[in-house]
Amino acid sequence: MAQTVTDPIYRQADLEQQSYQSDGIICALLMTACLLLARPFLDMGFVDDWSYIKTAQVFAETGHFAYNGWGAVTVGWQALWGALFVKLLGFSFIHVRLSMLPVSIASVYLFHQILIRFEISRANALFGTLVLGLSPVFMAMAASFLTDLPGLFSTLLCLYLCQRTLAARTDATALAWLSVAIVSNVASGTARQTGWLGVLVMVPSTLWLLRSRRGLFWMGGLLWVASVGAVFLTMHWFYQQPYFIEINSPHHFGRTAIKQFLLRNADQGPKAFLCLLLLVLPVLAVWLPLARSMSRRRFAWLSLTAVVLLIGALLYAGTHGKLNTWLAPWLLHVIGYMGTPGAGNIPGWHAAPFGYWQRIPITAFVIGSALIFFLDLFQRLALRAQGSKMSAKLPWRQILWLIVPYTIGYMGALSMAAALIFDRYLLAAQAVAITLLLGYYQDFVTPQINPLGSRSVIGRIPLVSWLVLFLFACYSVAGIHDWFALDRARLDAAQEVRRSGVPRVAIAGGFEYDAWTQLEVGGHINNEGIKNPPDAYHKVPYPKDLDPPCRTWFSPTLFPAVRPRYYLVFSPLPCFALAPFPPVTYHAWMAPFTRHVYIQQRKNEK
Repeated sequence: MAQTVTDPIYRQADLEQQSYQSDGIICALLMTACLLLARPFLDMGFVDDWSYIKTAQVFAETGHFAYNGWGAVTVGWQALWGALFVKLLGFSFIHVRLSMLPVSIASVYLFHQILIRFEISRANALFGTLVLGLSPVFMAMAASFLTDLPGLFSTLLCLYLCQRTLAARTDATALAWLSVAIVSNVASGTARQTGWLGVLVMVPSTLWLLRSRRGLFWMGGLLWVASVGAVFLTMHWFYQQPYFIEINSPHHFGRTAIKQFLLRNADQGPKAFLCLLLLVLPVLAVWLPLARSMSRRRFAWLSLTAVVLLIGALLYAGTHGKLNTWLAPWLLHVIGYMGTPGAGNIPGWHAAPFGYWQRIPITAFVIGSALIFFLDLFQRLALRAQGSKMSAKLPWRQILWLIVPYTIGYMGALSMAAALIFDRYLLAAQAVAITLLLGYYQDFVTPQINPLGSRSVIGRIPLVSWLVLFLFACYSVAGIHDWFALDRARLDAAQEVRRSGVPRVAIAGGFEYDAWTQLEVGGHINNEGIKNPPDAYHKVPYPKDLDPPCRTWFSPTLFPAVRPRYYLVFSPLPCFALAPFPPVTYHAWMAPFTRHVYIQQRKNEK
């Protein structure tokens, strides 16, 4: 174990002095400033985070780990971390969500350092970090207490520590870094199970790269075996907890379930890929200026073919009633809920960020940018097949071994476990795609162009990419602001009704509001996925006098404690009567700038 490696895997002479740590800090601070500008302050649940906030609250009050029948994520250390803020600041939704700010800052900084250690240039690493940190999905998760960001943090931390392991000059130092990677990932992966793919996949990939160092390889292998056992024991403990929802696994599949699985992924897989292209659009846009240097004849045929296929696909989707789901942003529900008059989970609310006339050009821009990239990639692969050399300067062997097996495992786990893929599930895939695209651009595209003295680039990144990044950041800030402003208006409307003496259980305030009502009154969500205790679930039908157009987004089975007489809606619905309460007005940063939350009541109420 005393072996010294004089030629470390990474070729930079001194990464410690060339890691540009100040750039990573600047990116993290810029993300924080944009997040605070959006005013994401709300004393109510946001999406699903009410469930995890309740777990943190219970742990702070009792010291016990308690689930509540919603979600299939383990929460783990995140609940303890949130409970610490409850102990320090007192309980409120805002205080618990504040605990995610250090995690988001650390994630941005870690991603920057990962890019630098993959030998991405200073300017490209700065750009790539901002693409992740200022993206709508990342910023929305940073404003919430959802587990997606802690899951990403767990992955990035493990990847960074594996990089340090590979760069260590002695076996003792490498084993120390590897041990920290294993222990920290076993612990941090408790927030979201996909975080454990770091120790399950990324660590053995690292060991494979170090297989020539026999002592280190076998010692690391023993630690890995122990870590796998720790993960399975931890999961066994979680599955024994009351009101924990078990994830669907292959042993639950029968012939019908397998057929549904294949059909679901045949539909969601392409949409997830297109949504991922949207998330990395600022990086894809670097290929747009290359269209001028491509073969005009080939580019013309490609453009014509793409336009014909796009029009044909849109016409087919439109005639079959699927146009809405086959236009950007493709997946629910972060990007698709930003900038809307509503968040999609209240009667009479909509869930599309723009109209068709806006979403079609965005769709065409995303697909067009991707096509130019793939055309450039295929041309270079064709030249290589013909014997042309493609000199690579980046450590591609290490890059690919560290992140490609992980990505395959992550997407495989996602397709198996997720009944519905949301855009926020693609955070880790977004980080991977940014890394690969920037590395390819830096190694194979940039050397063939000369941006020096050109006004169309900043740090070898075309201005069009910076412009797309700026628009993404603006949309993130404005979208988060409007989303939280809407939810604050919902909360104000509900409190207005309660001040008149109406109990909380008589108000349908939307998914998040009613979920907290159910937890406070019933103790847990009435979810049919609960296996322990076995008699916890009871089916509750819709009220017979409630017409389908006026039924809430969720089934009343989930929240049987809520017996609504009053409903919060975006626009008055004919199957409800007007309530004796004025609408709550709030202001948005995207049109329409003045919006309202209306209060209606059941027609049979006096």
